[in-house]
Amino acid sequence: MPAMPAGGPHTQSVNGAGATTTLKDIMIGDVYLCAGQSNTAFPVRLSTGAWTEFPANPDLRFVNTQRASQRTRRPAHLNRPVAWTMATPKTVGEALAACYYMARTLQQKEKVPVGFIGATWGATTIEGWIGASSLSALPDYAGRLEALADKAANPAKAMADEARRHEQWWHAHDPQAKAQRAWRTPQFDDAAWPNLLPQALADFEGAAWYRTSVTPTEAQAANAVQPGPIDTYDSTWVNGVRVGGGSIAWVWRDYAVPAGVFKPGHNVIAIRVLTGSKGGGLTG
Repeated sequence: MPAMPAGGPHTQSVNGAGATTTLKDIMIGDVYLCAGQSNTAFPVRLSTGAWTEFPANPDLRFVNTQRASQRTRRPAHLNRPVAWTMATPKTVGEALAACYYMARTLQQKEKVPVGFIGATWGATTIEGWIGASSLSALPDYAGRLEALADKAANPAKAMADEARRHEQWWHAHDPQAKAQRAWRTPQFDDAAWPNLLPQALADFEGAAWYRTSVTPTEAQAANAVQPGPIDTYDSTWVNGVRVGGGSIAWVWRDYAVPAGVFKPGHNVIAIRVLTGSKGGGLTG
């Protein structure tokens, strides 16, 4: 489309394949992409002054992208429908605070419609925002990219390889690791272990083990294990099979369980958590 003066609203009709689609309330102006971690994701409703009334502004609009993580690039996930939202007293609370105040100031100064796109994910590392083709130019990332490709092509093998690497690390750095291997198996008798209330180990620093038993239905056995947010490093086993692990504090854990790992009847979930600061462990 040719360049057009800022303003609106406009209506645009598109014809093709014997059908006509009409788009309404189109604004022409400046658009900003706001990306980052939790500080950028901080919403207007929690910001200083959020208790005051925000006037409706049809020349200020925003959209927050949906989150989806994949081991390899899948463009189809970029095609999820999104819709621009006008900044009003009822909607602005979910806008990104830093981006909203910036966009509002620019809109008032430049006198043109302004839209801002919120693409944030707290605690993510910069590598997750960079394409594989760019990372492959850095020698240190060759092995990591291969590991991601393996996970996409053969998840079961990749999980077994990752579990083996984790075991090697623990055996090299924790003298008690070998003795504790039995703690993740369903045969281990944990009757002498105390029951814990949420946040019972809030002041503990170091490695802690958690165990619980479940009796899932056939439908439940096909679902993922979701321990929730954990601080900081965890390894999670189901019936002695490692199903996942994470290393980012407070991020929700969601581990797919390979077929056949859950058995009819009694099943054991074991989680080992390593935390270096108070307030760690299973924080959900």
